[in-house]
Parts: sequence; structure tokens; C-alpha cells
Amino acid sequence: MIEQKAALERLYPSEKADHKTVLEERGLKREVCTDGTRVKILEDIATWANDRSSNSPRVFWLTGQAGSGKTTIAYTIAKLFEKDANPNQHTVLGGNFLCSRQFQETQAQTRILPTIAYQLARKCESYANALHVADKFDAVNHDVSRQMKGLLVGPWQLSEATRPPELPPYLIVIDALDEIKDNGGSAFLRDLLTAINEDDLRGLKFLVTSRSDPKVAALFVSGAVCRLQDVPIEEAKSDIETYLKTQLPGLASSPMFAELGRRAGGLFIYAATAVKYLTPLDSITVGEQTEMLNDFLSKLHEPASSSDATSLIDELYRQIMCDAFSKLSGKVLARRLHILYTFLCTAERTSASVVAALVPDGDDETARAVLRDLHAVLYTQDNRVFWYHASFPDFIFTQARSNFRIDRRDFTFSCHEPAHHSLLSNLASVS
Repeated sequence: MIEQKAALERLYPSEKADHKTVLEERGLKREVCTDGTRVKILEDIATWANDRSSNSPRVFWLTGQAGSGKTTIAYTIAKLFEKDANPNQHTVLGGNFLCSRQFQETQAQTRILPTIAYQLARKCESYANALHVADKFDAVNHDVSRQMKGLLVGPWQLSEATRPPELPPYLIVIDALDEIKDNGGSAFLRDLLTAINEDDLRGLKFLVTSRSDPKVAALFVSGAVCRLQDVPIEEAKSDIETYLKTQLPGLASSPMFAELGRRAGGLFIYAATAVKYLTPLDSITVGEQTEMLNDFLSKLHEPASSSDATSLIDELYRQIMCDAFSKLSGKVLARRLHILYTFLCTAERTSASVVAALVPDGDDETARAVLRDLHAVLYTQDNRVFWYHASFPDFIFTQARSNFRIDRRDFTFSCHEPAHHSLLSNLASVS
């Protein structure tokens, strides 16, 4: 047993990709779906996961545009299927990998399968024994195709003869594959679908989420697909309204409350960002929030397309950036933007103090001021600075989105990501 445990450690699993790190406040902030929201989607996924029939698809692909709530749904499902979480569940969470660009290891394609193999082996003794016998642990140093055969398909098939028939199915949750570096998420999903189409892998089910990919969709001949963009708009708006009432109960009777829900257009990241914007302090009063909401909505411009998620979220981010930086100029503005860019461009999430030290004439107080002004999109946890959603760095790194004109005034907030990475590399080499 000790020898087997030592062998499993050779898989070098990513703790940061595990949904449990949220509970320990060592990973990213994630929340479950608010009660009364996403009811049908969660029920559909749970029904599929618990279906043990041979014709039930092995893969459930949840797709949707940025900010549509895929990660919240995946995290909710992962918690729902934890062992002993619900006595009515037949299926058990066998493993999970929550992809994210915020850490190098959580955006590495080749870290997914070793992490899942490690977690699954700790849940399923027959698989752990087969994995040990197969002794293909060196596959961690190879590509996904070899990992798939050596760490998952081969050992799982080998373990079939010793798996008790009453053993529950295992659910594998892989979230946000579109955040894997260099478009590796699509390639990973193709390899997974190929393996499942070629090998039965009975007893395993995979819930994967990502933005839509037509090339992958063409391969999806043996799976279930749920496209969040196809959810009826009235259902999405109703969920948004429920979420806002739960998060901002004091504003529910405000005349502008319904307008906020309308502006969100069924986009959860819009609603979640607005909630954070309206809650800068725990001590803020309902009256102050009402004033903030009225002022905020009065300054927002209607996007060119209310059905385009990027246009909706861009309008929100533009106003947040204007609130934080429009009254600044010259060196003060340049310094604060430089701090923001550094928060977003460091290879790993780091502290405000470290970022301040990387910025010419930067200091801790200014770095903390940037965080306070951008509390709706950035947060600090475990003394490191994170972004709430990948759409914010995407916005900052895209010139056409973060350079704009409002009321005959030009704003230039974009960051040229490669140039800033180069700058940070040069600073690191000098120090």
C-alpha cells in the first residue's frame, strides 16, 4: 500500500485544479449556482450522470460563450457528486480538473490526465491496483495521447475484471478547456472523444465545459451536448433576476433594479460583476447602493448588440475602467495602468507588494489603491491577486475592446501582452 501511494505521487497531480482547494481558500474563488437558478440544466446533467444504461452517452459537453456560467455549473455538479454528498446519487465524483489561465499548472494540457488518474485511484481501489500493475507512470512526461492510453484507458480496462458489479459509476468533471494554453483544450477534447469512441470505458462519465468549437463538434458522435446560448432567453433572464434578488435583496424594490437585470441580457458574468461593483464594502448601506446603482446605470451606454456577450461585458468593463482611471493623467495614470497590466501578466498570481516592486516608482499603497478601484474585477486571496473572470484580461489585452471613445473623449486602456511579458522578463533578469 505504501509503495502504491508513493507511485501515485509520481503522477504529480495539480492541487490548484481541484475543486476542493476552494474550500481551503488556497485556490480560485468559485461559487455554486444560486438556489432556484439553472434548475433545468443541473437536473439534465444529474440525470445523465446517474443514468447507468449502456446507451447513455459517456460525455456531456456543456458549451457557451464567455461569461455564460459554465464554470459555476461545473463546480456545482462537482460538489453535488462528491462521495456521500447526496444519498440519492448513484454516481460518485471520480476526479476533476478546473482549468484556469491564472496558474501555469492549471492551463497545461498534460497536467489534466495525471491529476484525474491520481484522484480516481484514490476513489477506486481496483483501478489503483491496475494502474500500479501497468506501471505507465512515465506517461506523465509524454503527450496526451500516450497519457490517455497509459494512465486511463489501459488501467481502467485492466481493472474491469476486479471491479465489483455494484460499484457506482464515476463522474469526471473537466471545466473550461478553452483556458488551456495554445488551444490545447480542443486537442485534449478530441483525444478524449477518440479514446471513448474506440474504447468503451464503461463505468466512467465525463462532463466537460468549454466555449464552442465547430471542429470538435464534428467529432461529437457519441455524447450529449448542451449549448447555454440555446437556453431560452426568458429562462436565463429569470435566473439572473433570482440571482440579483439573492445578492442584492435591499435593491429589489428599486425602480432601477429591473433595468440592471435587463442590461445583463441573461449573461451571468455581467450580473456577478455588477453585484461586486455595488458591494465595495461590507458596511455599505442600501441607500448608498441605490445611489451607486442609479449613477452606474446612468453612465452606461447601450451596446451595439444586446445579444452579443462580448458587447455586453465590454460596456460594463469600460465603465469600471473609466471610474477607476478617467480622472488620472500623466505619470500617475501610466503607473497605475502599469500595475494593472503586471497583475494580469505575471506567470503566476502574486502579491500586490511584488507587483509594486516590479513597477518603476511603484509602491504598495498605489498597488492596493488599484485593487480597491477595481474590486469588481480583481480580488486578493492567500496574499495573491486574481481576476474573477478570464473575460477581463481578454478585454484589457484586446486593443479594439479596451481602447474606445465615450462622449467625445478617447480612452486608451489596452495592454500589449507580449510586450509587457517581455518587459517583466527583462526586469526579472536584471534583478
